[in-house]
Amino acid sequence: MANNVLTDVKLDTLTTSLITDINFSNNLIGKLPKIYPLTKLASLDMSNQNGKLKSLDDYSFDSIKKEANLQINLDGNDILSMGNKTFCTVETGESKIEKIALSFETVRAANKCILKQLSRKAARTEIVVGKRGDQSTDYSDVCKCDLVMFLDPIGIDLSGVCADFDKSTCSTRPRLVDNCDAFRCHENDGNSASTLLANGNQKLVLFALLISLLRFF
Repeated sequence: MANNVLTDVKLDTLTTSLITDINFSNNLIGKLPKIYPLTKLASLDMSNQNGKLKSLDDYSFDSIKKEANLQINLDGNDILSMGNKTFCTVETGESKIEKIALSFETVRAANKCILKQLSRKAARTEIVVGKRGDQSTDYSDVCKCDLVMFLDPIGIDLSGVCADFDKSTCSTRPRLVDNCDAFRCHENDGNSASTLLANGNQKLVLFALLISLLRFF
């Protein structure tokens, strides 16, 4: 279905689980199709929608499939708007994307906390950063220490135009602050310091209240 003039596609009505690869590249599709029922899907190519695909909704890649091996190609689309839960899944929260290609402009505009949602517990995730449309050789807006070293410790690699970036130059550079609580896929994800502190304070209050009640009786 590549290289047509498709403007809208729906996959959520399909009953077959045998589809493994879908190619909708070079069309005019403005909204990402739901892939939830496709239990065998391994590859979705939505590259180059000729300026029509500009945003991603929450849970855009939610899937019933158990394997976390999705490969997604969105290169050639400058996606400048993403929902706060774009790469989350509803059931477990954890992304099922193994590799995703995004345009340079998309990565440059993306909130670091949304990119963090691509982190997986059991394996690393690869973000392939596409070349700039104007053929510029300056990729320093994305291939830079703060973003690379924010993503690397949580299992996310930047490749593509950032493949040759030398991380050894970043050892003394300040890291981006992880202020991503509002973007967590599930409330208990991350066990951030602020969350642990809040939970600890709640437990202390409950304990003090219990002691007071015991003294009363």
